Amino acid sequence: MRSAPALLAQAITQGVVACAGVLDGEVRLVPCSRSNLVHRLDVGGTPVAFVKQQGQATATDGLATVTQEAAVLGALRGGPVPGLLHADDEAVWTAAVPGAPLHQTLPHHPVPVAHALGATLAALHHHPVPVATSLPRATRPWPMSGQVPASVRSAPPGSAAALLADGVLDEGGQEFRLARAAARRWGDRSWVHGDLSADNVLVAWDPDGPVARLVDLEDGGLGEPSWDLVCALRILDDCLTPVDVEAARRALLGAYAAGAGPGVEDHALRWVHDVMADTRTALSDLVSWGHLQQVLAS
Repeated sequence: MRSAPALLAQAITQGVVACAGVLDGEVRLVPCSRSNLVHRLDVGGTPVAFVKQQGQATATDGLATVTQEAAVLGALRGGPVPGLLHADDEAVWTAAVPGAPLHQTLPHHPVPVAHALGATLAALHHHPVPVATSLPRATRPWPMSGQVPASVRSAPPGSAAALLADGVLDEGGQEFRLARAAARRWGDRSWVHGDLSADNVLVAWDPDGPVARLVDLEDGGLGEPSWDLVCALRILDDCLTPVDVEAARRALLGAYAAGAGPGVEDHALRWVHDVMADTRTALSDLVSWGHLQQVLAS
């Protein structure tokens, strides 16, 4: 992991910022809250770039996030994603993307923002796939691959997280059969984000309305476009009230269909998404409970 001075030195070397700006204090490196080590590079208070390094949690789960994201962004130049500035074995630098997180904009303008997200996903899924043998593949959701992340494997036996994983891995059970059915639906025919969430979409406004851009593509690559659709629809369900959600769903699916063909939610993939979401919640509850126990014992 590089220190802040080393990151600033690299930014100067790669021409991201001028040395004078660093020396006179105009350039600042601001830490961001993410599962990986992310810093924002500001010049005069304006974000100009982000740099990501491998975090402990993703490293523990065996994910090469830096090299994966660099490969995906390199292949998606011109797509609805950040521009790749520089990458090496330890860090990936990307241009700053204007806009506010989806969870901040969606509740205020549900239909136009959902429409923008659908159009952006269509553009991503129709981005040209070059003829090459070494293109990055998107990370398959663990219930389909059977490769349970270390963070889930370490859950105490009998805990909610462990029971969810046990159900997916039990070859004689219904959940195992559902996971295998979902796996048979997975293809590698389009570019996908792979881990779409309300934090991984930024929305800006131009004269024609909202424009959505996708960030944090460390799980992206060639994969199943229906997975991104499932994730996007789940975001609408989580961020919007019942009054707004149906119109927003129609707007998203309509915009997607106009740009990428039929947009239909895959129920098997939705089930996989729910399992992963429930597992994350169970792990968070374990962490919260452990913290409470420490407080009570102190």
